[in-house]
Amino acid sequence: MERLQSILQLLTRPIEFASRDAYAHLSTVKDLGPFVSRQVVQALAETVYPARVETDLLALRQLFTDYDQVRDLAERKRRLAGARAILDRLSHARERAESLAATAPPAALWNIPIQYAKGSGRSGRPCSRSSACGPWTRPCGFCRGVTKTGR
Repeated sequence: MERLQSILQLLTRPIEFASRDAYAHLSTVKDLGPFVSRQVVQALAETVYPARVETDLLALRQLFTDYDQVRDLAERKRRLAGARAILDRLSHARERAESLAATAPPAALWNIPIQYAKGSGRSGRPCSRSSACGPWTRPCGFCRGVTKTGR
């Protein structure tokens, strides 16, 4: 998650600068599309993130695919506002992941009673000797009968 934090900081700086003072610096920031795309692809190639984080990173990349070719200032402002919302969501997702990791570890599976494990106990169906009782030499646990090779 440290790598995600550094990428978020790298991406936030030019986007906030372009958005500052009612988008007065919009024309100053150049090559924002390739920069965002390169950072997102590099982040996704280095580390596997949770599905929500990956979805947000890909949405951020999609916002800036043709950003430099767009001439309409209103469209650029809309994309920058969307990018800021995605970056805020990503920073909060990181904080939530850290708080969840700090709370309590998950319960160990060996401490859970066996009755709650899938496939343990009676299924409620009568045993058919052809399927449940194989050619084993011990009595079947479901029908308490002796198997074919029986003892």
